[in-house]
Amino acid sequence: MKNHITVKSSLFTLILALIAISTVAIAAVMDKPTETPTTYYYNGPSADYKDHVMDPSNWDISKKVDVACNGKSEIPCTIAVPDGKTLSDYLQELGSPDVVSQNASSYRE
Repeated sequence: MKNHITVKSSLFTLILALIAISTVAIAAVMDKPTETPTTYYYNGPSADYKDHVMDPSNWDISKKVDVACNGKSEIPCTIAVPDGKTLSDYLQELGSPDVVSQNASSYRE
């Protein structure tokens, strides 16, 4: 009889431990911060932009006042760089001015 009570107590303790571990694991997943991309604006020249769009120095997190970003040209105006990547790494990953243009969030007028 005493052995039977010990087994029940051990199982009850094991179940409580599993519930506690599951609760902590779920809470950790739910508290994961949301990753937000960083928006960069192309502030380089419009003429021959393909020669300049791959240069990180032509991009900034603020837009030039005289640049409008609601156009339909091929010239990128903004790109969204994923959280955890640098602008340089992202441009290298895209690989070419055409791919940068295809991945732009908005375009110049």
